[in-house]
Amino acid sequence: MKKLASVFAGLLLCLTTNAFAGGDVNSALTHANAAVSSGSSDTKAFLAHAAEALDDTLAAAIPAKGLLLSHLDEASKALGDAISHVKAGHGDMGVAAAETAVVHLKAAAATK
Repeated sequence: MKKLASVFAGLLLCLTTNAFAGGDVNSALTHANAAVSSGSSDTKAFLAHAAEALDDTLAAAIPAKGLLLSHLDEASKALGDAISHVKAGHGDMGVAAAETAVVHLKAAAATK
């Protein structure tokens, strides 16, 4: 329960930090692709790009509605999972989650 509260607090922090900066689906997609490209071998680069993609995705979700919001929510969940997996030392699972995020971000970009 404490871990879940920490995750939500972190997401809320990301959301409030970027609320005024605006989110860009294309920027999120670029960073998510960069995270996938860096793979599990470059943990530092993966985490930096995945965190940036998550920030952009959360910010883009603020004004989103309908199908766009659905894809952004799924991408956010996948990016959060990717970060958690890589931090836990499960690089392959992290990359797979980031690939899922890319699929949703591509769909979101097409919906927009």
